[in-house]
Amino acid sequence: MTESKQDLYRVVARLVIPMLLCFLSLEAAHADVDKEAFDRFISHYYEHPEPKRAPEMLQFFLVGVLGNDSRLQQDRHTQEIMAYLFGRIAQNHPDVVRQYEELIPKTAGASRRVLVSALIVGAHDEAKTRFDEWMVGLDAAADSAIREEMSRRLGKPTPNPLDHPATSALDLDLLWADFFVSGSQAPVARLVDVLDRPDRLRQRLSNWLATHEDPKNRKVVVECLDRFGISYDQATGQIAPDVDLDIHCAFQLRGSTVSQEFVKLRQLIAFDQSDVEGMAVKGAAAWALGSNCRQGHGRLVQYLESEISCRPAKCQFLLRQMVKNRVGKGTPPSLREAHF
Repeated sequence: MTESKQDLYRVVARLVIPMLLCFLSLEAAHADVDKEAFDRFISHYYEHPEPKRAPEMLQFFLVGVLGNDSRLQQDRHTQEIMAYLFGRIAQNHPDVVRQYEELIPKTAGASRRVLVSALIVGAHDEAKTRFDEWMVGLDAAADSAIREEMSRRLGKPTPNPLDHPATSALDLDLLWADFFVSGSQAPVARLVDVLDRPDRLRQRLSNWLATHEDPKNRKVVVECLDRFGISYDQATGQIAPDVDLDIHCAFQLRGSTVSQEFVKLRQLIAFDQSDVEGMAVKGAAAWALGSNCRQGHGRLVQYLESEISCRPAKCQFLLRQMVKNRVGKGTPPSLREAHF
């Protein structure tokens, strides 16, 4: 995998919530929980909120999945998302918090980190006074890093992904976790905000084409654009006017037949690491919004419909495409047809 593609995938490939079940290949930790039930619980909780089921679902994840999967034990991103989601469910439900605490003797290592993180989110006001109870049974040497990490979190406000713009894959997934629990429009609006951001690739391309006359390099750039399916009128200088190039190229790179062209393009037009990360976040946000529209989230579709009128033209087009291609309304169009 090329360096530029790796840079992109650090963000694009980390959308955890819509495809979490890809990781869950183990047997359930509880007889009444299976992969399908767990998936329905975490991704459609807002439709049928059952906080009393949260402890058994959390146990399924901590004991039946995380406790037996060495790869997932190293995946801090997924751990953060699950901790926030289950902590968010427990907020204002002290009985759920008490049942979470009953899982303490069954957890250690990464599982204890997730459990305590969820407790800090779900019972933040109690965290300082109950912290030592949450840490009981940990190995002083092996788990000292977990204790130190959790201790640092005690002095911070309750995590809230709505407090700041989404700039990373973790931010995006925390917003999805918030939506799946609350069903509110606020996290969806934050996700749509990402689509409103300036088209960095278009800016860099336009500036470069306006200031560089070398025919050899211009030919390379034009060929790269053609490989990406991006129209360029050399007579007028117009570049695919209806397309958000950031999102279009992020989608193309996920398919991965144009990575070498992206390397060439990036080097020529000085598309730096922050540009790549910004493009990746936009692409990831667009992919996840469209994907979840097609997975039966009617409330999400309604929210996107309500966002259309107050967004700029290109964002309106993207949202209309997502709504048009929601579940039951046909297959999603190709990237070029959708002008992604």
